Amino acid sequence: GVSLAEGCAGLGTLKLSKMRLEVRYGSFGTTLLNDVYNANPISMQASLAVLKERAGENKTLAILGEMYELGTLAESGHREVGETLAKLGINELITVGKLAEEIAEGARIAGYAEEHIKVTSTRDEAVTQAKDLLNRFGPGTWVLIKGSRGMKMEEITKQLEQAE
Repeated sequence: GVSLAEGCAGLGTLKLSKMRLEVRYGSFGTTLLNDVYNANPISMQASLAVLKERAGENKTLAILGEMYELGTLAESGHREVGETLAKLGINELITVGKLAEEIAEGARIAGYAEEHIKVTSTRDEAVTQAKDLLNRFGPGTWVLIKGSRGMKMEEITKQLEQAE
């Protein structure tokens, strides 16, 4: 065993995995949940729940990219994420990539309003849409960025950290 003091000292040097629900701060006074290491339907739904819980009464935006390697579950897996997003009451959704359009479709099926959905093809389009929303929402907004590793969603996080 270790003493309490040794345990506390050890925790002080602990390095958490990067890109896994990593809290970052963006311009516009936003809090970014950088969860871009990888994605599957279960992890994406869990991250959406964390976003909602952590944001409290603040506005929420989910920027969600495609989830790769789902095989025959690709369409249904993406739609399930959209349904969860709608049920949680996330304020805005931006999807990135062709397959991620199924996230938007799942949200629509669950009754999520069309005016809160932005479907984009590229990371740059997603950033443009996000900046627009964040300008309107103002400080305090929480943003989840998540997608499969191959989507390179961390580029969105970087741009939102540096945006003016």
